[in-house]
Amino acid sequence: ISNGAAQIKRGGGDDGLILGLTITEEKVSIRYATYVGGSGDDMLNDIKVDENGNVFVVGSTNSKGLFLTSNAVQSSCKDTCGFIAELSADLGKFVYSSYIPGVGMLNLAIGEKDVYLSTIVLKSYLPDVITTKEPPKNIGELLTFKEFGFPVLFDLNITDNLLTSVVVGGPVDNLVKSPLLDLDMNRNVYTADNKTVNVYTGDLKNLLVSSVKAPGMDVNDLIVPANELITRVFLAGSVTDDNNK
Repeated sequence: ISNGAAQIKRGGGDDGLILGLTITEEKVSIRYATYVGGSGDDMLNDIKVDENGNVFVVGSTNSKGLFLTSNAVQSSCKDTCGFIAELSADLGKFVYSSYIPGVGMLNLAIGEKDVYLSTIVLKSYLPDVITTKEPPKNIGELLTFKEFGFPVLFDLNITDNLLTSVVVGGPVDNLVKSPLLDLDMNRNVYTADNKTVNVYTGDLKNLLVSSVKAPGMDVNDLIVPANELITRVFLAGSVTDDNNK
């Protein structure tokens, strides 16, 4: 762990770890390193860097003593939650840190002003986290299912301390695999799971496109090429049956 790291000591259990590497023709060396975690188990599963060089990480946690900044949108975690942390470029300071509703492994995309996250939210928590003025018309029908959770997309505006959310798919029994995320040059938000590909406006108020993906494909990654006037979406994964030919 580097001198002046945001978190020098482990919090307990499994802690997240962020490394900043310097790569030259001769060697690879660790320039910065910090722990991210509290008293329980913490797992990081996505990392992005914004235009200022600040580092964003998201993951899941059951820690009660996770470091939180004063402007956190959620300051407590009942059992297992998601969390987000923004650190300075040298990993020496927590710029922002908060719990996020959900139990899945969060995915992350960085916009100009907003941070987008996707996760799985348990059915019992769903009414408390849906904040869009016009939630999906089938939300009442979705709540009648007995599956464990629903994929949810969050729009976090750290400056205004505002968290907006919308359900982006039907009920799922896989609490780990969250919808994949990416942004296009117009800052529209793309999500993909094993059933659909959706495109939302940056404020999540409008669903622009919803398309069923190729049957039988287990989607593991999504990318929208930047700086293209005609938007293309690439999905990567594996075929699990003979329906996709």
